[in-house]
Amino acid sequence: MVNQVEGPGTCNTYNMLRLTEMLFLKDQQVRYTDYVERALYNHILSSQRPSDGGFVYFTPMRPNHYRVYSQADQAMWCCVGSGIESQSKHGEFIYAHDGDALFVNLFIASTLHWRAQDVKLTQSTRFPDQGKTRLTIESDQQFTLKLRYPGWVKRGAMQVKVNGTAVKVDGEPGAYVSLRRAWRKGDMVDVILPMHTTLEQMPDKTDYYAVLHGPIVLAAKTQLFADDKLNFAADATRMGHIASGPVCPLEAAPIFVSDTRDFVARFKPVKGQPLTFTAPGLIRGKGAGSLRLMPFFRLHDSRYMVYWPYSTPANLALTQAATARGEAQRLALDALTIDQVAPGEQQPESDHGYQADGGDAGVNQGRHWRRASGWFSYVLSDPRLEAAALRLSFSTLDAGRKFDVVLNGQTIAAVELDAPPGQEMYTRDVAIPKAMVAASGGKLVVKFVARPGSIAGRLYGLRLLRGAQQGGIPIPISHASKN
Repeated sequence: MVNQVEGPGTCNTYNMLRLTEMLFLKDQQVRYTDYVERALYNHILSSQRPSDGGFVYFTPMRPNHYRVYSQADQAMWCCVGSGIESQSKHGEFIYAHDGDALFVNLFIASTLHWRAQDVKLTQSTRFPDQGKTRLTIESDQQFTLKLRYPGWVKRGAMQVKVNGTAVKVDGEPGAYVSLRRAWRKGDMVDVILPMHTTLEQMPDKTDYYAVLHGPIVLAAKTQLFADDKLNFAADATRMGHIASGPVCPLEAAPIFVSDTRDFVARFKPVKGQPLTFTAPGLIRGKGAGSLRLMPFFRLHDSRYMVYWPYSTPANLALTQAATARGEAQRLALDALTIDQVAPGEQQPESDHGYQADGGDAGVNQGRHWRRASGWFSYVLSDPRLEAAALRLSFSTLDAGRKFDVVLNGQTIAAVELDAPPGQEMYTRDVAIPKAMVAASGGKLVVKFVARPGSIAGRLYGLRLLRGAQQGGIPIPISHASKN
């Protein structure tokens, strides 16, 4: 996600909200509601442009990149249709009921008429700008009020008052606090939810961090190029939903620099600006001194930072140099790539005519894979007849598996996976005969066929390459195939 300019699609979160709602209806766990809150505020709310209502397809996580928004008369992506519906979910999940228990899940200003129990109440709050909410009961009725104790509130920090009198909070983060009584019209329940700043490292444990205050993801507007003129309105072209402006080098991104990873205390609130922070002396890079972190849902029409690289002062130069080398290699590989597939991912496989006999897919350490007990195949495009090799990505966990690589009906490699020393993930290149390319008509059907008693794959990546080097930059072949 850090390397790419696409990032998560809004439909992904739309579907995750639907799934989470179904899980909650079966088992009322606070962790499900915590997820709904984070998804709504940090992705769904941020995905609609306040100025004209346009919707976002991809939300890049790449440092210094940006989003583009649909136009009403030029785009109708899946993320527009689901994006419209998703905005209704801010009201959909605030309350729930089970018997005579009323769950208060989200802290959103609202009114409720629970007809089955003839219960009326009003919730008054400026959350998340303020970490508190007030519930005013507007009917005489006996029922149980179940207040969410969010996972982002520290143990012992949540406070509850009924008509100004503190009551014991019988619960802890990740639970519901139950208040059962005969409520009277005019009763007021005040809930205090102290928010604090936290860091979340990239899931693969690389040195990138996101900053949150309570459940709210903070981000900063950036501008690397003085003459940066970006078009934030997407057009109706096939790839118009992708922000295709200049890509900023990763090594030029603002970076957190600290002797210790425990630098959360360096973030300072800006007086008079809710949920806005500076980080004096922590951030280095162009314009670092003027950067302010704000809720991502309030950041639009700009490049931005969500995940920030981290380094110690002593390693800063080495870290930036290593990032630059990795970026150069990635760009060089992209220049060599004619076509590519992300195995196990729905859209890339659909775009490349995926077929299989006994196919299976999954995820390992955040990376998708594809395998089959029989075979699986893709259709690759080579319109200029430049193809020279297939680059295949594997894991050492699959050592011993045997399968054939078949191209347009002809076996071009017999593969036996092993466990080369080094990292778990590695690649192999398989050469493509020139005569086969010349006769292909620009379409190459690559098929992975399991040998008897074995499995084809797991395949983590597939690239069609045009040569061994581009622009004088060699692309290493990390592990040759066995033929």
